Amino acid sequence: MRDREALLKIVRSLLEKTTANGCTEAEMLSALDQAQAMMDAYSITAEDLQLTKEEGAIFRSESDPSDPHGIKWRLSNAVGAFCGVEIFKTTRNHKTDPRTLMFVGGRADCDLAEFLLCDHLLEFVHAELYKHLLGCLAPRNERRTVIRNFVMGCTGRISERMAELVKRSAEARTSNGRELIVIQGQAITAKLKELDIKIRTCSGSEGLYDQAAYDAGARAGEKATFGRPLEGNAGVLRLGGRG
Repeated sequence: MRDREALLKIVRSLLEKTTANGCTEAEMLSALDQAQAMMDAYSITAEDLQLTKEEGAIFRSESDPSDPHGIKWRLSNAVGAFCGVEIFKTTRNHKTDPRTLMFVGGRADCDLAEFLLCDHLLEFVHAELYKHLLGCLAPRNERRTVIRNFVMGCTGRISERMAELVKRSAEARTSNGRELIVIQGQAITAKLKELDIKIRTCSGSEGLYDQAAYDAGARAGEKATFGRPLEGNAGVLRLGGRG
């Protein structure tokens, strides 16, 4: 039988094969399939892949101009809680692209958050929005309102579903899992302190002008899936909360 630590190292390395790290989408999906197969074959849980006391959190940034409707930002809080990472924008440098998102957390957790937020869910919402607009009879000057409200409904429902899964995972988590989440939270806090980053919550109000578009978006959000890494027996344990 293979050494347990060697197996964990292999799975972690497979999870690091992302488009952000230079892989093609096909290579990334193939690596995710291999990682899931190894986890199932050797009974490796997501808890086994979490941060240990000796490991720390990492910091990375991501910028993508292909998100004109702010989909990633609308989903960032839910995805962050779902994956156990902090996702935020920074205003420290006025030259920073406002679409740049910062990720702080475990390496595998950041990989998963980036995959969900910047690839899988972004593509899903764009595809559903496209299908909705194909049948949209609103005049051109009203389409912006339709788009905004559809995106609000879709991302809102996805966020609600993620929050429900996080709650369910917390209820099912073992004592060992709770300890790992505390360690994870401590590592994130330490990394933010090291970088002198203070997270501030911002809120704003958006008018709801097209209930039909919002409802259509919510129905679309009901169909979203949360990626191959979360499927299988380890799915519930893969979900973490910030400590």
